[in-house]
Amino acid sequence: MKQKEMTSKPRIVLAIEAAIRGGSIALLEESREAASWHGTADKSRAEDLLSNIENLFEKANISKQNVSSIAVSNGPGSYTGIRIGIATALGLKNALEIECIGVSLLSSIAYAHSELKKNIIAVPIGRAEICWQPFNAMRSGAEARSGTVEDFLEAARGLSDFSILLHRELYDSLRSDPRFGVLQSRMIDGGQNLAVAVGIAAQIPDMVSDLQPFYIQTSRFTPVNV
Repeated sequence: MKQKEMTSKPRIVLAIEAAIRGGSIALLEESREAASWHGTADKSRAEDLLSNIENLFEKANISKQNVSSIAVSNGPGSYTGIRIGIATALGLKNALEIECIGVSLLSSIAYAHSELKKNIIAVPIGRAEICWQPFNAMRSGAEARSGTVEDFLEAARGLSDFSILLHRELYDSLRSDPRFGVLQSRMIDGGQNLAVAVGIAAQIPDMVSDLQPFYIQTSRFTPVNV
């Protein structure tokens, strides 16, 4: 038995995040990133995800048959992107006959940056809208909300002892916005490949959700049937 444990292969997870901008995908061996890709377009497209998933397996020299599970973000983010991500994940689940796990994007990012005890996670959604949620010691301090840059600025000012973890596009944009000058010391670049966080969170039982998509609207999550 001990010999089997020593030679067992790592759990391989294919993670998909298609709700934010051009989306991102990642292959993980347990919690280690084996390969990843992020889109540069404004919106995710199914054909881009599928072709780059194929490229990812080649890049990492991993066979699809070795994948243990598929992890996918169920939101928040673009309504179309959420549905593309879940549909892609379900298609691969059926083709490979493996499990498919849904996880909350914002909670996944918070978990990936758990060294920040108090943080506001923020991602871009829509053309000029931001979605954010505060976390305190990995617990959501309030509902996820969406709004304008001004709305987000007001919320961030009200949580003066919280770090502000931003999707890279937001980070680059707000760093050059003079209105955020006093907040810059609290702002952190959260990167672009959110799929890595999704893949890590999907391996934590308490983080697992379902495949019911959530689209944030009027500052709260609204369930949408698949």
